[in-house]
Amino acid sequence: MAKLSYRPEVDGLRAVAVIPVILFHAGIAPFAGGYVGVDVFFVISGYLITSIIWNEIKSGQFSLSRFYERRARRILPPLYLVLILTVPFAWLWMMPGMYKDYSEGLIGVITFVSNVVFWLQTGYFAPVAEENVLLHTWSLSVEEQFYLIFPIFLLIFSVRSRFWLIITLSFGCIISLAFAEYSSYINPTSNFYLLPSRAWELGIGALVAFIRAPPLIPAIKSTLAAIGILLIIGSIVFLNENTPFPGVWAIPSVVGAALVLAFSHQNEPVGKVLSAKILVSIGLLSYSAYLFHQPLFAFSRLLNDGQIQLWLIGFLIFLTFILAQISYTFVETPFRNKQQVSLGTLIATLSSLALLLLAVGSFGIMSDGAAFRRNGLAGVLAEQIEPNVGLSNQCNDRFTLDADCRTAENPDILVWGDSYAMHLIDMVRTAIPKAELIQHTKSACAPVLELAPIVDSKRNRSWAEGCMAFNREVKTWIEQTPSLRYAVLSSPFRAYVGEGRQVLFEGEALPGEPGLIARELINTVAYLEANGIAVILVSSPPSNGENMGMCMARRVWRGSDPSACKIALPEYEEYDAEVLEIWRTVAERTEVIMLSDYMCKNAVCDAFVDQSFLYMDHGHLSKTGATFLGSDERLSARIRLLLGAS
Repeated sequence: MAKLSYRPEVDGLRAVAVIPVILFHAGIAPFAGGYVGVDVFFVISGYLITSIIWNEIKSGQFSLSRFYERRARRILPPLYLVLILTVPFAWLWMMPGMYKDYSEGLIGVITFVSNVVFWLQTGYFAPVAEENVLLHTWSLSVEEQFYLIFPIFLLIFSVRSRFWLIITLSFGCIISLAFAEYSSYINPTSNFYLLPSRAWELGIGALVAFIRAPPLIPAIKSTLAAIGILLIIGSIVFLNENTPFPGVWAIPSVVGAALVLAFSHQNEPVGKVLSAKILVSIGLLSYSAYLFHQPLFAFSRLLNDGQIQLWLIGFLIFLTFILAQISYTFVETPFRNKQQVSLGTLIATLSSLALLLLAVGSFGIMSDGAAFRRNGLAGVLAEQIEPNVGLSNQCNDRFTLDADCRTAENPDILVWGDSYAMHLIDMVRTAIPKAELIQHTKSACAPVLELAPIVDSKRNRSWAEGCMAFNREVKTWIEQTPSLRYAVLSSPFRAYVGEGRQVLFEGEALPGEPGLIARELINTVAYLEANGIAVILVSSPPSNGENMGMCMARRVWRGSDPSACKIALPEYEEYDAEVLEIWRTVAERTEVIMLSDYMCKNAVCDAFVDQSFLYMDHGHLSKTGATFLGSDERLSARIRLLLGAS
């Protein structure tokens, strides 16, 4: 392997990687697959680091301590700078729960396990992820975990032939890719974050460093490099958050990066483009730009209820590169220069900063998110947005006849459904204070016999069978309970319908279609009525997919007006179009109480009424909200009439 020389086209490729990542996190629609830029970074990293290590091994100059010193000089100073800058803003703007998560992430970043921390906290594409200030550091943890092992692997194989090293590395890449493809469907969140699913991408870069490009004519090399760029661009444009990733869908961007590294050079067309001064300049700033962009976007979303206007996006991108230039000039470059920053100074500086950040993170966790910052306000907000589980936590996710899940020994009212039935308990009890009821609820499991949703990798076919078993237990209990006269049923059915949704029906996984759901709900109602039970169907509250509870809580925390958190009726009708189609079909057969009729006026649905939160999250009623609806004169009268109460 020849001595590694500077290749400006590699810095240009870094620019091609970082720009789509930034635009993806900015929420720019044409860059829905921009997250593949991280995969390109992995390939570049695998290629460069392997080239450097192998050259040093073969020349007898390799040292693990020097390798990790170089990594520390390269990675840690700008990383610690960004972490320190985020601390005061997180303290000022984050509510306790989020600040605690941030603190956990801070420790995860310092110890290079942030990918594990974020895997346990959230999914990469979940809305809350957009406000996770440190989320992007998962990729740094993956790299450092890889490089904890990989140099040792190279040292072991340095005494063997290059052929066996390539064979072994290729086999490892195949195993990692196969695992990633399998995990992308079984456990997509861990698949996205954890090293076993990503190692093959770094390994492909390493293989490029080892496998000599065949002696092809320049035109063919240029064509292959161009194909590589097109594969990367195609991935950026055509992939999105619903793509199972990484797995086979990561192959185009990874292979594309490998082709560019293997076949581009300064004097051929692709290399000339990538070597352009503007791309090389962006590439040099790419690491610092990558570090700064996510905190800027996340804090902006935090302050703007999850939304960022287009002009602000432009400004934040501009600010990202201004800060990146400052970091590159005054932090990255000096710390990488041993003449400017000695090893002793490096160790003292980084150790001090690491201890400081670990102390900040530990304090944030032990103080439960520093809830004391607002003189007891945290407790008030926590109560407003605490889970509304109905009568008791004991009633959720399992069939039970526990005394805590009923208000009478022989109840005449059954509240049956998922979490959107749970939150109706206080509404019913407010409308009918002496209601003798029982709660049978299981999250995400609607009160529909013979049908259940296949929601995700965790709530899969096996879970759907469990949902159906739960509903069969409720059915058996109904047939054995002569005191029962009424049943209140509710579900948002969002786990049942929508693009890619499936339901388990008659032993088959079928597309979740509104017509099928409505028909089976009608059949369930008919079954109950045939057993002498009057049925009251209640819709879910209006929703547009935004977290109204968090919107209000954050505004109260910042001292701004929570009444600005509203849902426009047209937004709800668009967001829940398929669910509303179910209710319209069912309403032709039996009455449905549409909560929007009681929560919306003049095409606006308020979330904050009489100094209280009606919502606890994106759709569930808070306990206050359920009580508020139960005291509404029109709705309470309707409930009393349908439930036979005076």
